[in-house]
Amino acid sequence: MQIGTMLHHKYFNGVVPTNRSSVYKDRVTGFTQSFGMRGTGIFAMVATKGPSPDSYEWRNVDKIVEFCERNNLRLHYNTVLFGHLDGYPEWFKELTPEAKLRALERHVRLVVGRYKYKVEFFKLMNESLGGDSIDFLGTGKSRVELISNVFQWAKETYPEGKYMWNEHSPSFREDTRNEFLQIVREVQARGVSPDIIGLQAHMGYRPRPFKLPPDQDIKDALTGIHEKTEVPLQITEFDLSWNNNRQGEDKAEMKIDPNKPIVVDEVKYKTWFEYQAYAYQHFAEICMGLDFVKGFYYWAFNENEPWERPDCGLFDDDFKPRPEMQEWLFELQEGKVPREDMLEVQRV
Repeated sequence: MQIGTMLHHKYFNGVVPTNRSSVYKDRVTGFTQSFGMRGTGIFAMVATKGPSPDSYEWRNVDKIVEFCERNNLRLHYNTVLFGHLDGYPEWFKELTPEAKLRALERHVRLVVGRYKYKVEFFKLMNESLGGDSIDFLGTGKSRVELISNVFQWAKETYPEGKYMWNEHSPSFREDTRNEFLQIVREVQARGVSPDIIGLQAHMGYRPRPFKLPPDQDIKDALTGIHEKTEVPLQITEFDLSWNNNRQGEDKAEMKIDPNKPIVVDEVKYKTWFEYQAYAYQHFAEICMGLDFVKGFYYWAFNENEPWERPDCGLFDDDFKPRPEMQEWLFELQEGKVPREDMLEVQRV
């Protein structure tokens, strides 16, 4: 199973000082050779100025692709299309249904055609649940029909390519998972199928705030999705935080003190951070034990971005291993990171 993380374009496009970018590149490639992009390739990022191919801005994606090609690194494209309009530029939202459909087809073919043979796979459809299932993305097409078209456009453009259908974290809940599986099966019934099912894993929301789901729930969710789709899986965006406030919210019930002891499944940890380190290793090890899970990506490599939950990275803001994570990093990197003994876990 490949274990990787996400690359942020600011370290490749000149926004970050050269010396800091160099340290970042050294650290991240010392950790793994498998990468995605932190949303760099979404429609709203590459096509802000209009529908014409000449108005697309490819620089951020190109810089990451060039870096990975130069260093023989595996890379997947993130993300071609979203299932909700937050991932689209304003000009797209103002189009007629017919024009939206033409713009989506043009976009899929442009992205896939530009980066074919350069990326390992394309995260083609992301977060398809929600919205109007009859008039999906305002195109006048149903969700099933439009997603089927999207996979057909990609396959026609690059038949040898691999294409992922990525869904968000509630897929680990039975009700949402069943809804997702129903849509996938309906698309497959039309003769098209994703090559990979991707599952986001932004953990620690409900029903177990700040904790992983029970082990059996994780295994049941992954096994059920694989058995019903007959498609290999990847965990695309794993993280876990002590603070679930996002986008300027500050609700007391959505965060805990990570420096205090915590008991999870009858095990006492001296701090929540110690539990987080266990969770980062344990979730990956569960996936390693399932032969149909082919990839696992940590969403945050290091720093806390404004739109992310805090303290989700494996490394700190100076690109040094966070103390709690060193044991796991040592095992992953076969000694590249100095090992320090973990704090003793005490049974209650």
